[in-house]
This record gives sequence, structure tokens and C-alpha cells, in this order.
Amino acid sequence: DSIKTNLGLPKYVVGQAVVHAHRDGIRGVVIDVDLQCTKGLEWIEAAGCLERGCALGYPADETDHSELRAWARQPFYMVMLDLAGMKDTEAAELGTWQWRWPSELAAWKV
Repeated sequence: DSIKTNLGLPKYVVGQAVVHAHRDGIRGVVIDVDLQCTKGLEWIEAAGCLERGCALGYPADETDHSELRAWARQPFYMVMLDLAGMKDTEAAELGTWQWRWPSELAAWKV
């Protein structure tokens, strides 16, 4: 793994089952890999602040933006989530999204 990291290669490959390192219960299968972030600076700042803040245990707005540029140079993964066991029956009865989802990962925030 350290050799892959030093070469800038992805740690995980397409088809591999993964579990999120910092969010309990989030798991899935890698379906695509980018060697670095392909999004614009605005997205990197929004998503990166959320991710680093969550992973390191401090508020997202305290993230040093120079750290975000390094964060964006790591491999990025598209993962098909396994939602088994995450069903929210109250939401399903209301006809809304029936799967529990961590609020910090809400798409409208990114």
C-alpha cells in the first residue's frame, strides 16, 4: 500500500468492496477511479472541508485551504453503496427518500 501511495496509484481497484474509514456503516463497491479530483476549486473546497473536518474531528471551516490542494491530488473513487440495513421506515411511509444518509454527506451541501 505504501508503494502505491508513493507512486500516486489508487489503493483500491474497480470491483473491490470497501468500507468508509471514518463513517460507520458506509460501504460499497468501487465502480470507477480517478487518479486525482476532476472537479473545480469550488467543489474541492466544499467537499474537502467536509471530508477533512469529519475525518480529523474538527469543524469543516477550520480546514487550511492549502491542505485541500494536496487532498485533491489523491485518488478519488466512485462507489456504488450497499444500503442494506440502512432503511428508514418512517421516511418510506412518508414517501420520501427511504435510506438513512449521514447529513454531512448531503448532496445539496456540496
